[in-house]
Amino acid sequence: MGHAQGAVSVSRSYADSYLTAPVTGGLVGTTGSISGLSLRDSYAAGYQVATDAAAGFVAGRLANAHSAYSACAFPGTPQIIYTTAAEGTAANVSSVFYLTSGLDGRSIHSLTGTTQGLPYAQMSAGSFLTSLNSTAFTTASADTTVPYNLLSQGLSTYPYPLLTE
Repeated sequence: MGHAQGAVSVSRSYADSYLTAPVTGGLVGTTGSISGLSLRDSYAAGYQVATDAAAGFVAGRLANAHSAYSACAFPGTPQIIYTTAAEGTAANVSSVFYLTSGLDGRSIHSLTGTTQGLPYAQMSAGSFLTSLNSTAFTTASADTTVPYNLLSQGLSTYPYPLLTE
């Protein structure tokens, strides 16, 4: 989704994408509402090439989030990387993770105290499934998640939990 003017609720969803724009977000580009994005049992994966700002989930407000992760890579030189969202409230966020691999030396902003950064080795381990604290996720055979819409195109797989349905 590009820009959401009102409140947005995303549940049991994923985005596996290659994004290029001045501002990018893994699930929702930006939000124009103070209500922001409500997120549950979801994830974003892929690549974001942004010049101004890039965000794991949304380059806007994360109103609440539970059991979600962002496994995004940020090639290029965005001015700022929001590991999950540009803003949010600690009381309304639980079991939310982001991939730290590739962020060293970059200008990043994390929702302090609300989200947890994990390196590739931890996020790709089978035990990460337990950390998500949700029955909405499972692992594929050999702990490998395949980008759903690219199954028959021979593209890479990645070892993160996937949604059960």
